[in-house]
Amino acid sequence: MRQYVKALLSQSPQVVLNLADVNHVDSSGVGTLVSLYTSARSMGGNIKLACLGTRVKDLLQITKLGTVFEVFDTAENAAASFNKLAGSSSPAEWSI
Repeated sequence: MRQYVKALLSQSPQVVLNLADVNHVDSSGVGTLVSLYTSARSMGGNIKLACLGTRVKDLLQITKLGTVFEVFDTAENAAASFNKLAGSSSPAEWSI
């Protein structure tokens, strides 16, 4: 996942990770999330998380990463949050 997302970051530093199918994150996964977040921020971008299950939400709370990552109920809402104009105009009018 780290390599795949780093490749995405080279195309766009704004990435949404849809974690709907993830029900467990170990310490290596936490390290990967933090590393990707740091990489995105150094490029002027951000990593946002969407569709977290209860266990992943609990992990973010325990590790205090919930204060680092923005978390959204849907991937669409997370993607829209990258654009300040989202919701106030049509997608065709959004600037990237």
